[in-house]
Amino acid sequence: MSSSEQTVLIVGGGGVPNYGDELILESWLRWYTRQSGVPTPRVRIEGGHHRVLYSLFGDRYPGVQFSSHVRRARIRQDPEFFDSVRQGYEFLSQPENRDHPLAGIISGLEVYHLHGGGYLNNRWPTHGFMVGLGLAAKELTGCRLVATGLGLGPLEAPEADDTLSRRAFGQFDLFEVRDDWSHDFLLQNELHSSPARGLDDVFMQRVQAQPSSHKTLHLSLRADAAGYGVVDALSAGFVGDFNRHVFWTGTSRDLLAFERLSQRFPFFEPKSVHQLMTGFPSGPGDYMVTQRFHPHLIGARAGMQGMYSSGSDYYDVKHGSVVQLGSPFVALDHDLLQKPRATGGSNVLAGRDAALVNQKRSLVAEIAPAAAANSPRAVAQRTARRIGQVASRLRRE
Repeated sequence: MSSSEQTVLIVGGGGVPNYGDELILESWLRWYTRQSGVPTPRVRIEGGHHRVLYSLFGDRYPGVQFSSHVRRARIRQDPEFFDSVRQGYEFLSQPENRDHPLAGIISGLEVYHLHGGGYLNNRWPTHGFMVGLGLAAKELTGCRLVATGLGLGPLEAPEADDTLSRRAFGQFDLFEVRDDWSHDFLLQNELHSSPARGLDDVFMQRVQAQPSSHKTLHLSLRADAAGYGVVDALSAGFVGDFNRHVFWTGTSRDLLAFERLSQRFPFFEPKSVHQLMTGFPSGPGDYMVTQRFHPHLIGARAGMQGMYSSGSDYYDVKHGSVVQLGSPFVALDHDLLQKPRATGGSNVLAGRDAALVNQKRSLVAEIAPAAAANSPRAVAQRTARRIGQVASRLRRE
């Protein structure tokens, strides 16, 4: 794909693989290529590993380009989060990066889209690079700059004199976050004047569940002390109350928890990230015990009851946002794993799901219309005009 054909660049934490991040990318790929009117060859995904991206999406989206130039650029640094924002902003202005692949990709942009997830924080500070790069892209090309479905934190406020970071966040035409903490953080630190309190990006699509007549127990556990504690606390009576048993593998590391589970209950079926993205069994009476956020969100939307385990402020915000939407899941109680589980009852989130999907799509409806019909020549002309403006601003700073 030549740079003159590039229209939409979707950037974020996908391509690991990680179930939630890849499901978010799947949601946007469906929307951009099938619902928004943007031709498939005008979409590029930038993620962690381009080979992972291609293996997950290449066959189903043959015209989309997949690359990992941003990851390779940002991981060369080891900064604090807001230092990384500056590095992303300055990257393309550095002489040694004049012929970098990102320069060609960004020169033809109509939309720079920072997709959702919980990766903008102090845990992975180099991701701030993508916020700064977005500002540079907007100043160079005049592209539309959007962020959707993000969960911020843990993250400290930028320094009082850090005007660049405030400009980088503030210049987003749309900055949607999925929880109250993130919304308050942006407002209190004057990072964006009107952030949207919205929804996770998986609400771009309805849940891809496979109807099942079985009463299924779903587990999604990490390979840590809390996950092993769930495995050890499960009783034969609790597990035996279900006639199908599925383990959701959020990342490859979760297989260590599955191995421990298999020593006690060898009949659980592991589902890979790819399998979960294309559907999972779901029927009346299904129940989930999860540490991970997106299995909670998807399971509750599909109509399940369940329990969630948090263990940190990071996950408290995540799981709390799903409960706020109407999930019937309750905080993990090991005593409840000792006896057969009575399932059933109301699920407010499942009942609201169609309305929430419509709400999400309405919010993002204006992202792509211009991209579908934009003239590459007009993009090139804007780019030429703005290069001088950005160079002048960098000299002043």
